[in-house]
Amino acid sequence: MLFLHNTSRVDDEPYPKLLQEKGFGGFPSLCFMDADGNVVVRQSARTVEAFTTNAARLKSLFELRAKVASLRADASKSADVAKLERDLLFVEMDLQCVAAQDAKERAAKLELGKDDLAALEQYLFGAEIRDLRGKVRELGQEETSNRIAAMAKAGKSPPKDQEAFFWQMTLTWAAKNGDGELGQRAFDVLDKQPAPESMKNRLRTMLEQSKGGSK
Repeated sequence: MLFLHNTSRVDDEPYPKLLQEKGFGGFPSLCFMDADGNVVVRQSARTVEAFTTNAARLKSLFELRAKVASLRADASKSADVAKLERDLLFVEMDLQCVAAQDAKERAAKLELGKDDLAALEQYLFGAEIRDLRGKVRELGQEETSNRIAAMAKAGKSPPKDQEAFFWQMTLTWAAKNGDGELGQRAFDVLDKQPAPESMKNRLRTMLEQSKGGSK
């Protein structure tokens, strides 16, 4: 069922804090919710094709959850459950609809191979970045860029969907603190992404600032 909520400052508006309660800070904010109103998947791409794709993926997710629940009740199916538990975890990770701590605890109960463990680590790192992104107002840009830059200096690279935010925060920190090497790393990634020329010029200025203070 389609649900549309227009956030406003009109008196007596129903659900005045719905946007914040669902974990969003801007608009338009698009997502899929379950029957209880819990956000299952945030919809980033605003195309019919993207919505159709995610709707199909969610249908598969709910079917897999139901199958896992059914097999858990049958002790003789423990081997099948273990494989499906792994499949379910990685489907939920792909859709970004499982909390980092929950993913970590469930993974600890599974026998995961090297590739699976690497994917899990990347997911947890992405979740950490998303958490910081959601707290920018609370932490402030300076503290957020401090934390992100520390990750970058430790050699970490973000998942694709977090690259822009991660490297913009890193470049911001590098420009303020005169770290030309880190600034160049951030700029090299951001410069490959589509952006208006005004944004490109701003990135170049920040890169110059980072190198101007380099020691």
